[in-house]
Amino acid sequence: MLEGFRCPSHGEKPGRTNTLEYCIRTCTNPCVAPHVLAAMMLDERENPHTGTRISVTMLTGGCKRATVLERSLPFWVEPNRKLPTFRGTMIHTVAERSADKMRSEYGWLVEESMALEMQTKSGEWLLTGTLDAYDSLRHILYDIKTLQEYAVKMTVLGKQNGVWSDHISDAYVKQLNLYRYLLDRCLGEQVERMVLQVIGFGQFLTTGHSDQIVALQKGFKFTREPYDLPDVPIVDDEMVEKWINREGDEWYRVLHKGEKAPVAPDDYKWLCKFCEFKGTEHCPDPDAERSGGKDD
Repeated sequence: MLEGFRCPSHGEKPGRTNTLEYCIRTCTNPCVAPHVLAAMMLDERENPHTGTRISVTMLTGGCKRATVLERSLPFWVEPNRKLPTFRGTMIHTVAERSADKMRSEYGWLVEESMALEMQTKSGEWLLTGTLDAYDSLRHILYDIKTLQEYAVKMTVLGKQNGVWSDHISDAYVKQLNLYRYLLDRCLGEQVERMVLQVIGFGQFLTTGHSDQIVALQKGFKFTREPYDLPDVPIVDDEMVEKWINREGDEWYRVLHKGEKAPVAPDDYKWLCKFCEFKGTEHCPDPDAERSGGKDD
């Protein structure tokens, strides 16, 4: 688990690992306001993973080995590495304030947690997920994404090169279809559309709209032009169940059968650039493992 923070290049001693206590009480020139660091640490600690629960997010990509190691071993990061997750948490926390009103007055589901018992080859487990919002009036499933400008540009220009969409990344297609599957199986709700509510640094983007004016940086200028952003595609249940049986069962074997967690696959190998465990005894050479070489 996250034990503290590593000094960045402008910190008191670049590269040094520090406890939160040190950052709050002792550091002579904090690189980030200490109360913000404390909030980041609290956010990390309030998301434990216990029992036979496997979340929707775990099935949608990333690096299984890094996930397991971050949950079982102490590690330290530069504060900026935790900013994307922390920023997303802040926005979701604000959006969650509307949950009671949206449910009682309009029948919406906001921050709705669901769990479905699954049986795959290796055992029984719970598939869990907390959706951002479901509009039961229009049968629209919403998911909030806080994206940096580069990711906004890739989405708007249709450069994601996904299996199901050029505009929507495969991870997001999988995530929303898994939520759709849970809504059907747990609550009997039939989703008709799936929409990403993108929150950039200076604009809202909503998928499923034509001629939406979007500000994008091109060269040294910012342009404001109309773009078409399609909905998140609905994938048939047979494909969703294949993901559950493949990824969910592998997670079950890793978490409960002692199988070694694999390194990030080729389409997520960029994560290795930022991983605290790369080059350590826990993951000495992920590139060699991916290519079928040594597996230490």
